[in-house]
Amino acid sequence: SCFLLSLNDDSIEGIYESLGECARISKHAGGIGLHMHNLRATGSVIKSTGCTTEGLMPTLRVFNESSLLVKQAGKRPGSIAIYLSPDHADCERFIDMRRNHGEDRERCRDLFSGLWIPDKFMRAVSNDEKWYMFSPDTAPGLADVCGQEYDDLYDRYVREGKQRKVVNARDLWMRIISAQIETGTPYLTYKDAANRHNNQSNIGVIKSSNLCTEIMEVSTPEQIAVCNLASICLSQFFLQPLQTPVDPDSDLVSMLEACVDFDSLRRTTSAVVGALNSVIDNTLYPVDKARFSNLRH
Repeated sequence: SCFLLSLNDDSIEGIYESLGECARISKHAGGIGLHMHNLRATGSVIKSTGCTTEGLMPTLRVFNESSLLVKQAGKRPGSIAIYLSPDHADCERFIDMRRNHGEDRERCRDLFSGLWIPDKFMRAVSNDEKWYMFSPDTAPGLADVCGQEYDDLYDRYVREGKQRKVVNARDLWMRIISAQIETGTPYLTYKDAANRHNNQSNIGVIKSSNLCTEIMEVSTPEQIAVCNLASICLSQFFLQPLQTPVDPDSDLVSMLEACVDFDSLRRTTSAVVGALNSVIDNTLYPVDKARFSNLRH
């Protein structure tokens, strides 16, 4: 299974609670996707001490070392993908975190990185516009909305002057592409597309994908989403090769019925769904928040 987590809170307690959850999941061989949109950017004030925070990278370093310490079922290093929105003021450091050169304290080469990209950023790239970046302690809520709501909130923060950085969107895009060529990361995942197709919209806004980017589910500080996977090899249900290319004048339904053993496919699908339901009901959950999410949804 893969697990989708939220950083529980932008605090010492929240960070280390999330770290502990990641460690327990890795102990039982789970892959992890963790979004950190709500972590304050570098230079933000810590009210309890009057100091300023070092931002994203020192936090990620802790998760990086933990992934090496707590192996997946004791057999391979833990695997954690961190997701961040490009409107976060620490985004540029995040993009570079797996590069092969640079200071080690700015690198987390054992983590995977993913960008959670709103459509507004891609429009800014396309139109060669400026891109504004914020810290969630002074510009809260950007991760909690999508689509037009996101666009309106982003524009409001720009009007109010709450941005920490202003860059050219294409320059940031080229930095992303350069990092991808060198390291294969960051993953590119699209926030608005995911939420337009969200079949959990009654629960909330999807804020990340998982370790391998094949699922999109809602994760919050109260619940950790879990994916439970089974595969069906469709080629095993073909009675004869499907005509390709398909004749546009043919009856596609009739052609499929002649080529595919749908009765066997139905029986197999029913068996798979029953097995997955049993997994959800009876499996070992490494953290209670994952059990809560699976049994609820």
